[in-house]
Amino acid sequence: MLELFTIFTEGGICLFKYQGNVSMSGDPINHFVQTVLIETRATDEVFTVNNYCVQHVLDSARSLVFAAVYRKALANQVGYVPQLLRDVKADFVKQFKDDLSMPCVGKEFDYEDRFRAGLQKVMAKAEGQQTDMRSFSESDKFLKSVQGNDMSAQRHKELKQQKAADRAKKAQEQEAVAESEEETDEQEAVSPTSPQPKLTGKALLEYRQRMRAEKEAKKKAPTPSATPKRTSRISQKEKPGYQQIDFSVGKPSQSDAGAVSTQEAAAARDAAERIRTAGVESVTWDSEPEDDEEGGSSGGSGLFSYFKTLSASKLTKDALAPVLEQMRTHLTSKNIAVNISDKLCEAVEQRLVGTEKPSFTRTKTVVKQCLEETLTHLLTPKRNLDILRDIQQTQARGETYSIVFCGVNGVGKSTNLSKIAFWLMSNNLRVLIAACDTFRAGAVEQLQTHCTKLRKLLQDTNDASPRLCVFDKGYDKDAAGVASQALGFAKKEGYDVVLVDTAGRMQDNEPLMRSLTKLIKYNNPNLVLFVGEALVGTEAVDQLTKFNKALEDYSEDVSPHVIDGIILTKFDTVDDKVGSSVSMTYITGQPIVFVGTGQTYYDLKKLDVKSVVKALLV
Repeated sequence: MLELFTIFTEGGICLFKYQGNVSMSGDPINHFVQTVLIETRATDEVFTVNNYCVQHVLDSARSLVFAAVYRKALANQVGYVPQLLRDVKADFVKQFKDDLSMPCVGKEFDYEDRFRAGLQKVMAKAEGQQTDMRSFSESDKFLKSVQGNDMSAQRHKELKQQKAADRAKKAQEQEAVAESEEETDEQEAVSPTSPQPKLTGKALLEYRQRMRAEKEAKKKAPTPSATPKRTSRISQKEKPGYQQIDFSVGKPSQSDAGAVSTQEAAAARDAAERIRTAGVESVTWDSEPEDDEEGGSSGGSGLFSYFKTLSASKLTKDALAPVLEQMRTHLTSKNIAVNISDKLCEAVEQRLVGTEKPSFTRTKTVVKQCLEETLTHLLTPKRNLDILRDIQQTQARGETYSIVFCGVNGVGKSTNLSKIAFWLMSNNLRVLIAACDTFRAGAVEQLQTHCTKLRKLLQDTNDASPRLCVFDKGYDKDAAGVASQALGFAKKEGYDVVLVDTAGRMQDNEPLMRSLTKLIKYNNPNLVLFVGEALVGTEAVDQLTKFNKALEDYSEDVSPHVIDGIILTKFDTVDDKVGSSVSMTYITGQPIVFVGTGQTYYDLKKLDVKSVVKALLV
């Protein structure tokens, strides 16, 4: 049942390997190293790849990895694997303590017999701990039988009687409280400044009756309602100062859609020139300066002020626990999803536990550097995504470069598609927008308005061969068919890039997700971009995970085309709470291509990794 067990260093040197009797398909360990260890995701308890599961433990002090591989279908039969990993780790380190203190290159570790003995031991222990099956009377099915129904009815009758007794007891308690409050009111009714004789007997009874009658009279008396004064109704336009706040005056009509002013055109041309010469700018934040490394006050505030309380030379779990808890809270406050914050903290813990702290260095510095390295590595793109270079390579092959935009409703897909169209036009490329949102009313007209305004901003007056055009077939059409026709039209007319706008859809809408999968499968775009809001935290994780899963599940290809990159919109509204970028990148492992930082066409920037990490740690 255990296919493979291996011990290797973080540098890639294999120290021990146990192979099962059945040959394995693929290389799950290699995939595990690339996806989990290299990308600092060493927090997943079970890593799944194809038909295999990988579980592992780390020895940070010696940079060792202990990993076990078994088939996913047999996961319920290998519950002993976590215990096996812990036992082998302790035994292997103890057995070869002296050898592990020196370089391990070329060394042989004779551990086969001890491993097999340990494996048999944990398997026997696991079999002994198996519990007996429940009897029929203990199962849920028994309750549906005749005898079970009789017992249930008896139990229901007992519960009903118990509830009735509880209600009666509660009513008695409320009545006693009411009587005590009534006596308190009677005593307070006697003014302390005018001494009166204490009432007793018949006089006290009459006094109580009179007080009750007064209370009842007050309850029945109608409350006077003030009659509102009638005021003369004044028309809105007759109110003083109305003309100053009437913004409908001078508002462009529907026929003037896409009109631009001279200032807008000049600003757009300047932005286009900057993009053409210097490229897209990076978004940055002005963070407050941190306290000095060694001279900061002991009572300083901020994320890492509490690290100063930890001064142990060797980092342990107990020493790091309170620090990691506060770190987790801080990361969540920066809009990182809760489960992602947990995994990041666990990754930092696994890297630091058992390591020695350098001399004259505070624990604060060590933990901060570790977290900074983890975040930087996570946000740094694993591949160089250069769209302009890829477009040139596609043109050299005589093909048209295509980008599909997808996402949930209302995140700004069409607006950011127009921003990217402006960026491409600024780099002297001809762009065709495929209106494949055939579901939402007004979607085609929205793209046509953007197209008209962009052409005026960049002074595109050649109607015979425009630099920007919208291809549409109206509404209630097959989106995949419209995209296919748009690609054919672009190749015929010599367009360089096709931007495919799709309908917004929730991640749980199966028919629309199947439609998106069909569009991507049959048109095979060069790039699939997910457009998401920077405002959301945990919801972004759910959206992105289900979009990726739907593209995998509903495609019949062996290697389906999933999301290649991310566009984060409304990035200017989150201040330094930039955690959504971490959440989305962690889920897909794909880069954030652009971020939207405003409402103009040139408010499109790249993500500066160092700046984002700094904003997260402040």
